[in-house]
Amino acid sequence: MKSPALAEALRPLHRLVTDAQAQDEEQMLAHQFRLAETTARGHDLARRLRAAVEHDGSTEELRQQFEAMRYTPPVAKRYLVNDTTVLGGLQPGPLKR
Repeated sequence: MKSPALAEALRPLHRLVTDAQAQDEEQMLAHQFRLAETTARGHDLARRLRAAVEHDGSTEELRQQFEAMRYTPPVAKRYLVNDTTVLGGLQPGPLKR
């Protein structure tokens, strides 16, 4: 912190950061389980798809199950950043000029 006044002004944010970090840890544990579950389901569906193709069976139901496995990983909330420049890592992907 640059000054005691700034530290005092940011004190409420530090509680939010602590709460967000705890919530992020819980979400990441759930995410790791979901990722392992999705991988296992994907392997099972791939096996069933190969069997259906070998026997000239319908694959529409398997397609729907593959589409149902879509999943968006959790994103951590950020209340404080140390580098507020455009190059500071807040921008995902390459910079557009």
